[in-house]
Amino acid sequence: MSDELEIPDDFPRVGVASSVTGAQSKFSMVKHGERYYSPGNTPPERQEQWMICNELVEGYSSKCQRAKEGKRAHMTHEEILAGYYEAELNANPFIDTAQLKWVFRKVASRLGWPPLNG
Repeated sequence: MSDELEIPDDFPRVGVASSVTGAQSKFSMVKHGERYYSPGNTPPERQEQWMICNELVEGYSSKCQRAKEGKRAHMTHEEILAGYYEAELNANPFIDTAQLKWVFRKVASRLGWPPLNG
């Protein structure tokens, strides 16, 4: 059983941001074992991304709930989620944007809050 099977289907893959020069059409691939993957999407990379994002879901679920019960009680659920999303986006440019959006969709779902728009 591979690590890939443990990652939910809705967990986004890292977008490819590479180019290869030349006249013919080309695309970048990385070999892992006997298979080829787009950069950033080998099973070990996906497993690491999944673990990091899962930890963010855990942490932000608690943080958002405490914020709503405390100093941000006057804010809407969406404002709280958007604030933490923007802060994480600016603080951690190494997380793929689609994966970070996934994190905050999961946080909203876990808390029973409406998801962020956009």
